[in-house]
Amino acid sequence: MLIPFVCAVEDYTAYDSLNMQTAISSKIDLIPTGDNPNANFLTAELFIIPMQSELQKASNVQYISIPEAEIEPSQDKITYTWDKLTDSVTLGVTADIKSSGEIIQIKDKIQFPIINLDFNYNDYLQATEFIDINENIRNKANELVTGEDDLYEAVFKIADWVNNNVNYNLSTLTAEVVQKSSWVMQHKEGVCDEITNLFISMVRSVGVPARFVSGVAYTNIEDNWGNHGWAEVYFPGYGWIPFDVTYKQYGWIDPSHISLNKNVDSSSPSLTLSGSMHNSKFSDTKLEIKTNLVSKSDIKQELVTTDIELLNDQVGPGSYVPIKINVENLQPYYVPVQFRVTKAPELTEDNIKIILLKPNQKESVFWTVKIPSEIKSNYLYTTVFEVINSFGSIESTKINYAEDYNIISLEQANQVIDSYKIAEQQSSSEEISVNCKPEKSYYYTYEKASLLCTIKNTGNVILGDLDVCLENNCNAIDLYIAESREMKFENVDANKELEVKISGNSIDYKNKFTIKSLSDPHLRVSNLKYPDLIFYNGIADLEFTLSSEAPVKNLKFTLNGHSFYDLDSFNGKETRKITLKGNSFYSKDKSVLIIDYEDENGYKYTTEKSFLVNMSNLPLHIKFFDFFRNLFQ
Repeated sequence: MLIPFVCAVEDYTAYDSLNMQTAISSKIDLIPTGDNPNANFLTAELFIIPMQSELQKASNVQYISIPEAEIEPSQDKITYTWDKLTDSVTLGVTADIKSSGEIIQIKDKIQFPIINLDFNYNDYLQATEFIDINENIRNKANELVTGEDDLYEAVFKIADWVNNNVNYNLSTLTAEVVQKSSWVMQHKEGVCDEITNLFISMVRSVGVPARFVSGVAYTNIEDNWGNHGWAEVYFPGYGWIPFDVTYKQYGWIDPSHISLNKNVDSSSPSLTLSGSMHNSKFSDTKLEIKTNLVSKSDIKQELVTTDIELLNDQVGPGSYVPIKINVENLQPYYVPVQFRVTKAPELTEDNIKIILLKPNQKESVFWTVKIPSEIKSNYLYTTVFEVINSFGSIESTKINYAEDYNIISLEQANQVIDSYKIAEQQSSSEEISVNCKPEKSYYYTYEKASLLCTIKNTGNVILGDLDVCLENNCNAIDLYIAESREMKFENVDANKELEVKISGNSIDYKNKFTIKSLSDPHLRVSNLKYPDLIFYNGIADLEFTLSSEAPVKNLKFTLNGHSFYDLDSFNGKETRKITLKGNSFYSKDKSVLIIDYEDENGYKYTTEKSFLVNMSNLPLHIKFFDFFRNLFQ
């Protein structure tokens, strides 16, 4: 038995995690075919089950069997066995699911093509019944990744091509009968499982292991959870990375996804039946999967910064306005970012774009909007362009247009965008490869950075008199064939965009980049929780989430001026709960939590969080003190 698939754009992308309850069940009827129908025994194997993974935790798992069966759960299936049946049976499983939308932190470039792949992953490279590989699939995949040496970039390009070139079509041909990847490649249409099949086929054809995931995810077609299929791609050193091509989520999935089965092919069964029957047969079986949302986490931490740059802000009627979205990855790992235009007068292309940002990379995304042609004289009009990213951050800008402003044609708008793209793109050379990286993953604004650049001659001639420059700091080098040289630039200003230039011998290489710079360790307190009513002479728990972008030390916590907690060191994100005396929360106005701490270099910082508390059973002397203090203020 296979699961039908329903898909649509998700609405939970901005949340860190979701808590859900899911129930999987099936009823199997015993249909008489003669006198005294019965089954001496029945064995059912359920392969659609709540799974455990890095991004998903299943708890409170309960098994269902009516009448009672012998149940044997394992990692990839649940086996139910009944003896002497004369009627229908029901089987199933329920579980509480916590699903994370976290991006797995891939900090280093993984070489592509993959070499020396562990033989345990060979099954995930092979063609299967529905994930087949033909010449058209192999040729297109090779065309997309030719010249690419970064695995994440290569897989990302294939995912984006499939999404942009295969139409989601819930027709009879694709909804009721699963089509092979070769069919989808030819007809350029399909539903979730078929779109995923083609993606997996293309990825496998270039030597990258991938597998099919069956599960459920939120769909706004029915404002509910529906059966869904996506992929996981194997990244050596990091494990299986999710790619939901239908939802435009490349390298991550939103937390509404619940994985229930992972296999080499999309045709793997959900439920199998076997038994000894007498004058009877099994009815057609159907799995029912119900999922309910229990609670949502906080909105995700912003991993990137985004701002909108209008390349023309005053235009005439009928103009085409180029818009530049500047985005910077604040993290020391790859971050895929989806941008969706939510407000605009008219777009010349799709409203969704996805980019892959390398660690601490800056990049730009461009759109062109069309201004209305019919406007009145002597009026100044304003329209809004708004974009939201996959972390829930919304940016907007206003465009002014009037009859007496200059009209910008589509050709002019494209020329403006092209000029920015040319200026920003790296001028690469087939004769040279350059890899520049800072000695540390980040620097504080009070520090000077050190930059290491490895330059290799990848051509077949000696490269002499090359000028290697970082800003105005230049060095001359010679490179023999296949020779690599390492250059170190000291006292680099980490607080601005940097440009490395290499010139000479027909080499013209330029690359702009930034070094991650911190003004402070960004120690933050969030998710503050405490009782609605606190008794002055009682005790109360103070719970909070502590997060920092860099390691800190010598943390001292005070509440309303009273020291209550010390930490030698901290880094990352943690939730802590501390039991305090009720009077610690007392303050005439707001309670103030203050944390004094140092960065790893000994520089001192302070962060604070104010909050209101409800105090009860205040002692008489406190009431008198407050009364007279208020009287004389």
